[in-house]
Formats: sequence, C-alpha cells, structure tokens
Amino acid sequence: MGKKWIKIRETGQLYLEKIIVSFDIPILFVCNDFENRKYLCLNVDEETGCTVIAETDNRTLISMLKNQITMESVFRNSSENKIIIAEYNCEKDEIVSIVQEAKKIDANLLPEKEAFLELSNEVISEYLLFLKKQLISVEVEDFCEKKTITVKQIKFNKYFSLNSENVTYHKNLKLEDTKKIYTCDINNSRKMIA
Repeated sequence: MGKKWIKIRETGQLYLEKIIVSFDIPILFVCNDFENRKYLCLNVDEETGCTVIAETDNRTLISMLKNQITMESVFRNSSENKIIIAEYNCEKDEIVSIVQEAKKIDANLLPEKEAFLELSNEVISEYLLFLKKQLISVEVEDFCEKKTITVKQIKFNKYFSLNSENVTYHKNLKLEDTKKIYTCDINNSRKMIA
C-alpha cells in the first residue's frame, strides 16, 4: 500500500498509488483502497482541496495512459456511473464528500472533453508495466459437452496408484466448479487422493 491519502465514507481509506501529473501538489493521480480497487483523482481546486474521484480499473487506466481514451472519458465512465467530490471543510476540520452521477457532473470539474494525457516518460512506462502485471484474465465457460467425466486407471503408477475407475455424473459442470467439487492431495504413501 502507498501513503495514506484520505478516508471517506464512500470508499474507506484511500492510498496514493501513483502521481501522474503534479506541480506543487498532485493534480492527476491514482489511488487504491484496501481491496486494490483503483480510483482516478483530479485535484480541481488547490485552495479548497476539492478533488474529483472516479472508480475505474486497470484496463481503463492503461488505455488512458496509452492515449487510447481521453482523461474525461475515464471520469464519465466511472464504475456505477458515480463520481465522488471530496473537499476539506476548515470549519469542521474534516473531509466532506458527495456523490454525483458521472454523466451529469459539471464539465468544469473534469479535464477538457477531447484532452488526452499525452504524457510519456519513464514513470508512466513503469506504471503501465505495473498495471499490466495486475491484469488477470479468467474466462469461465463450460469445458465439456458430456454429462459424464471418467477418471481412468493410471498406466504409469510409479508414484501414484488408482485401484479402480471412477465415474462421476454432473449436469452443466463448469471449470470453476471443479475445484469446489474435486480436490486432489498427495499423501505420504505416494497415492493421489481425489
């Protein structure tokens, strides 16, 4: 986890993951939460600390960093069509946050409509690699048309042995279900137990 940034009711504690654009303070940056969900943040007003926060994902951030999509589109297409506007309230000495619809938020609070990041440096390249490494591609689909799965006797039983053929019947068996239903273990007598 990066450095703690703010804690708001909508997200919980946010941690600074990567500053993309900064001057004296971070202007455009990415935060994550305890569950590693990503948030693109834009500091709109340095004096009030007004920041626009949009939940996004690695693929969208990668597309933005590669100039395939605009910065504004990341905010407009945020998760669940929600944008969080967080601002520091000096009188109450606390962060106040509100939620607005991403499609209806005032354009003055977002980057220009057609503006791409157009920033390329070593920091961006390293962050792109970091985001790509976090991508997980899992596709769940039916992996066999048959309703019967047969586990046959092992021919090479040097390390494992199977006394008989086992047949299991299941309707609509999915790959994700196999781990829940069937597990294998190797015990000290060099036998596989399923």
